Amino acid sequence: MEIFGTTLYLFLNLIIVTYASTPLCLLCPCNSQPNKPPNINCVNSNVSDILEKKFWIDDFNKSYAIQSLIYKHNDLKNLTTKFPLSNLTILDLSDNVIKEVGDGVFSGLQNMEQLILANNDIHHIKPEAFRGIYDKNEYFPLKSLRILDVSYNKIHTLHADTFEHIDELETLILKNNPFKFIDSQTLSAIASLVYLKELDISYTQLQNLPEYFMHTPKYLRILDLSGNNFTKIPSALGESHALEILYFNNNPLQYLAKSNAFPKIPMLRILHLSHMPLLERLCEYSLSQLCNLEELHVNYNAKLSTINSRAFLISNHEERHILLKKIFINNNNLSYLERGTLDMKNIENIDIKENPWSCDCLNQWLIDEVISVYLRIDEEAAKHLRCVKPTDMENKTLYDMHSQNKTMRCLRFYESSVESTWLLIGVVSGVLIGIAFAMFAVYIYRIKILNFGNFNYPAYSRV
Repeated sequence: MEIFGTTLYLFLNLIIVTYASTPLCLLCPCNSQPNKPPNINCVNSNVSDILEKKFWIDDFNKSYAIQSLIYKHNDLKNLTTKFPLSNLTILDLSDNVIKEVGDGVFSGLQNMEQLILANNDIHHIKPEAFRGIYDKNEYFPLKSLRILDVSYNKIHTLHADTFEHIDELETLILKNNPFKFIDSQTLSAIASLVYLKELDISYTQLQNLPEYFMHTPKYLRILDLSGNNFTKIPSALGESHALEILYFNNNPLQYLAKSNAFPKIPMLRILHLSHMPLLERLCEYSLSQLCNLEELHVNYNAKLSTINSRAFLISNHEERHILLKKIFINNNNLSYLERGTLDMKNIENIDIKENPWSCDCLNQWLIDEVISVYLRIDEEAAKHLRCVKPTDMENKTLYDMHSQNKTMRCLRFYESSVESTWLLIGVVSGVLIGIAFAMFAVYIYRIKILNFGNFNYPAYSRV
């Protein structure tokens, strides 16, 4: 009965709020629409006693209406005092120095939908940190919380029951924590979030994903694995049920081929493979299992020089292109894009700028087909697309050649470029000079040996 009474009291206090301004608005900027709760911005403020009751409860014991509170850069160290009752929906405590999150500190924030604890000094999160209030159907839930951000902390592992009070979480951001690997406890914690839709575990020093990692979260739509140490595509991705968007940027993958390609991810629509420091080539059938891929970002890869003409083909009984609608391959090291690499009929958006394109007959289809589609999508960028080589074509635009219906010549080996010729001369000269030095060294050595053999020792007497 006592528990029921407490629950009823909390419920009534959450419903009965006053739209009178909280005293916090005298100390921090507040903005709101008419008859709407204020958004309070206490960034780098002088409010050190943010949890004092006077800022949250009025003289009639009613909660002040607050939409959101941003309390960043305020040297908040320990979060062990409970927040007073409030109907706020967003709480941002990032960029403080929080080390400890006490039991049930957020239990009075039953309307809170988003909690941001990023960029603090948190090493461990106890399950009781998110303990809410009694509910006969759930286990002391913090029932409205849907987004939790604990990025940029020092978390190595999660307790298996970390999310037992917030098991309806939809977005979990663990970015920039030193996990290094997903242990069984962490795997259990994440698996408990059956309604999870978005997971960010980028920059967590991971090298692989455990088996069945994607099996339980059947609603997971967005996964960010960027900035880790993956040298191959995790096979666990093949267990995904609803994955639509995958970020795999900035991983040390050198190439993608059929042998190390993505597993079958039937729902995947958008893939990011950008800022890959070692990526050199996309080989044939490297994306063949992603049959429903619509949008591909493979840009800002300084070493990417080759995309095989079959890279975007589905390898079945009858080969066909992945029906890409948007492709971004700008800011790479591409000189050639073979005819037929893309099915231009389906392209709705494309970006190929900032590549060292070679304007010769092997790229004629860029002039004939690609540039016309590019002009329709982004005329400004298309008109500034320039040749980088050969030397006599340098800085000429593909647009000019397209508009003049020009046919680019085929390069023979000796006329490919002045730079190539000089490079060949340099290499041959270096080899010849090296041989000459070696022969000279052998000659000198043999002269010394001969002189040593003919050396006349002076005679001397033993007497």
